[in-house]
Amino acid sequence: MEKRFFFFRKKSANSLKNIISTGFLFSLLLFVSGLFSQDINFAQERLNQLFVEQKSLDQTIADELKDAIASQIMRGPKGEFETTNDFDRRMALADEQEKNLKLQYENLKTDRKSQIANEIESIRSKVYTSPIHIELASYRPDARRYPFTVPEDKRHGNLPIPAEIAAAFKAELSSLKPIGHYLLDENAYKQLVHITVAYNGTEYSAPTYVKLIKAVKEKLIGEVNRYTNSLAYSPDNQLIASGGEDKKIYIWNISSGAQAEILEGHKNYISSLAWHPIRNELVSADDRAGNLYLWRIDDFSIKEKLEKIHEGGILTMEISPNGAMIATGGRDNTVKIWNYDGLTLKYELAGHRDNVKKVAFSPDSDRLVSGGEDGYIILWDALTGAKITESKAHLIWINALTYSPDGLYIASSSDDAKTKIWNARDLTLHLELTALNKSVHALEFIYPDGFILAAADDEQNISFWNVSDGKAFYCIESAHKSQVRTMSCSSDGSFLASAGRDKDILLWKMEYDNFGLSRTEALAQSVETGLPPECRVQINFIEPSGNMVLDANEKGFLEINISNEGQGPAKKLQITLKTDPPSISGLFYPAITEFGDLAQGESRSIRIPLEASYRIGSQEINMDVMILEANHFNPDPSQVTFSTQKYFLNLMVAGFQTDDPNGDGVINAGEVVSVTTRIQNSGSSFARDVLALVKIGDNVFFAGEKTHEKLFPLDTIAPGDFKDISFQIYANREAADTLPVFIEIKEFYGSWGLLNHPLPLLFQRPNINLQTLVIQKLAETGEELADFSIDIEQDIPLGIARTDAYALIIGNRNYANRDIPQVEFAHRDAEFMKQYLIKSFGYPEGNILVYKDATQSQFKTAIQRLKNLVRPGNDLFVYYVGHGAPDPEEKRGYFVPVDCDPNYVSVGGLGLDLFYENLNSLNAGNTTVMIDACFSGSSDQGMLIKNISPVSIQVVNAYQLNQNLTEFTSSSGDEVSSWYPEKKHSLYTYY
Repeated sequence: MEKRFFFFRKKSANSLKNIISTGFLFSLLLFVSGLFSQDINFAQERLNQLFVEQKSLDQTIADELKDAIASQIMRGPKGEFETTNDFDRRMALADEQEKNLKLQYENLKTDRKSQIANEIESIRSKVYTSPIHIELASYRPDARRYPFTVPEDKRHGNLPIPAEIAAAFKAELSSLKPIGHYLLDENAYKQLVHITVAYNGTEYSAPTYVKLIKAVKEKLIGEVNRYTNSLAYSPDNQLIASGGEDKKIYIWNISSGAQAEILEGHKNYISSLAWHPIRNELVSADDRAGNLYLWRIDDFSIKEKLEKIHEGGILTMEISPNGAMIATGGRDNTVKIWNYDGLTLKYELAGHRDNVKKVAFSPDSDRLVSGGEDGYIILWDALTGAKITESKAHLIWINALTYSPDGLYIASSSDDAKTKIWNARDLTLHLELTALNKSVHALEFIYPDGFILAAADDEQNISFWNVSDGKAFYCIESAHKSQVRTMSCSSDGSFLASAGRDKDILLWKMEYDNFGLSRTEALAQSVETGLPPECRVQINFIEPSGNMVLDANEKGFLEINISNEGQGPAKKLQITLKTDPPSISGLFYPAITEFGDLAQGESRSIRIPLEASYRIGSQEINMDVMILEANHFNPDPSQVTFSTQKYFLNLMVAGFQTDDPNGDGVINAGEVVSVTTRIQNSGSSFARDVLALVKIGDNVFFAGEKTHEKLFPLDTIAPGDFKDISFQIYANREAADTLPVFIEIKEFYGSWGLLNHPLPLLFQRPNINLQTLVIQKLAETGEELADFSIDIEQDIPLGIARTDAYALIIGNRNYANRDIPQVEFAHRDAEFMKQYLIKSFGYPEGNILVYKDATQSQFKTAIQRLKNLVRPGNDLFVYYVGHGAPDPEEKRGYFVPVDCDPNYVSVGGLGLDLFYENLNSLNAGNTTVMIDACFSGSSDQGMLIKNISPVSIQVVNAYQLNQNLTEFTSSSGDEVSSWYPEKKHSLYTYY
């Protein structure tokens, strides 16, 4: 019989338990000491430990398993006699124990791998904050941003700052405390992903790094007949212009998908297109002929053009971001800079040895870069025309050249299969995209920050590259069926348009990972206090004009108050704003605002800016407001709905008056006459930088000045306001009956002016009286807006309140029959009569029946309602303003409802006798009836009743009045009621 002897070595039975709990302890220490305190140094150390653990985990678990098997399983001799059967049973048991240990440690390895992976993810997804130093470049008013760099981290970005505080913000930067927000990358290196700067109670943030996840084809914008050479996104991201070999310009509406507008005029193929950054205008250039066209997009007409400005043709053209200049390059080896207004030549720049293929302005419009078929890049001072520096950038011709939106870099590509990024300051090489060893025909920095460069190569691919390190983010393989020749990015970076030789124009949607701009999990609140917060939110919409609408060029605020009514502190609160759709043209707001911690019982408010630009539309905005708390104790989301008002001006000549020496009101030959002209803005927006230009023609002269034009700067004209200009003229005996005097009005945007408006100054005839527009109407409703200068509408005296008085007010202004003149101020009279009854006479508002534009049915309903309301002894006041008319046969007076034909007033009207009969039956106390109408059949605008003599009809008063009823009428017999236009009321009601 075989004998075997085994020795058994003992070890603690808690070994496995200790191994498992060690990982948990490290996690707990990490949460408590690392993540929760945001100690990035501790987190880096811990992350490196986890990477080592992750890499060696298989071997560590194998070693631990080996030790466990050796310590817990006895396979050696027992030290005493053991039969073969006992030995076999013990070995079978040892095998089972080893199998169970292996299973336990395999599960342990799985758990530990998951634990390490989760811990790594927790550390890497957490945002760590630290004070940083930033340096600001020149402010970009076109983008409302400050380009900045963070020297220590070698990062850059664009900080959105409102224009009105830009100068003060930069001056006070040294006293501010910018905060850097960091993530840890896969090597445990800290990466600055965005910054925040608090200024005057508002926190401004900007990313320093974004990653493109993918670009997805959104749609086919359209197809054209031949190759496309140029694409241009409009500043409001609503339109895309394309042009190419078929000599046509297509205007595509991205939002509506409507059929493209086609602009025709070029005789040669189009090489370049560019939108003006502010005005609704497009500039196009063609090759061979060398012509430049400036188009008005409002009516798709040619505003101005230049012909043959480059011998051989124009190959490239761009408008400066400030809208003041146009740069062109052509086959004559020159670059030319033009003044946008007037298209006059500013500089002609010589320096290239061959055709100039590309030009690009810096974001601040101070510099211009050009690239040619000679392979050179030349940097120019756009303000002086001086050459700053040049570089032999490529072996052969340059295909693409572009400035980054932050002004730090210039990218170039060539048929030498090289794509390079240069420091814009001095054209030293920043980096080369060595992995992109193909000819690239189009380059586009992705707006608004320019962290990503898009490149279209000759294999129909569009690839996206990290500008900081030259690494590839993403590639759209075979984006087109043939060579891609042009790309254009939307100003918010959401979309990229591309086109080329396959005749398709495509739109791509960009999807990003905005690092650091989303919240991640943190330690449970119970770790610190054991008690949760409970946040309450109140939101107010604030805007400066008081009309509760965010007007174009206006800045408002969301005032958000957060109070913590819970039992524990709220940690790292963050406010996120989001609209639907996410990007609304012309509306600017910070998507994320850090609010900070909020102690138990604390309440605090913050104002978040909302800014509407010139290009905002009239629309209703639905904005979601979410408050995020680090431990997910988030209050319920809110939605704010407010309206925006588009920019609208109506600059007009409201009238004029003359002052001549002899006072006869007649302009005579040789007589020096003073002319005062009123310029009014009857639109709904502020008119900026208004200029009035007075032009005179033949035989008319300005007194004391040898010129035919006189300019008057008027600065800003508010909505409904006006400004007067005065000048002196005289005429000789040859002058025409109407003097050739014209007014031209210009304003900041160049779209709302007035061209060559004639002043009807009659020569040797009485002059026209001043016509003053004193009623400002809402542009789309025709209703009058109250003018605050009207005395009777201001400071209405207050009386003693009463409950026993009732009133009926009827104001008929708009009559269904077009032959009946409007009663211009009837609605206004009715409204202010109501205000006087309420404030001065103490009538309860609920006791006043008001009807505007009452029909016959409503007249009768009103009388019936009075019967139901008025009790015997109650006082009653009745007011009517509108038309009255007689029955020519019976000479009875009638109120004229708005649906009545005055020719049949006895059928469609309401007789005065019946009206008073009903009032008498009420048995009211004191009854006052005020009628602001005439009953003669005539008005100050003509007869109400057709086919009768213009001599007014005398109405017979065939009705009886109770003793306690007092009647006031604006006219009697054949008299006509009149208006007081300057005060916007009827003459009778006003006095």
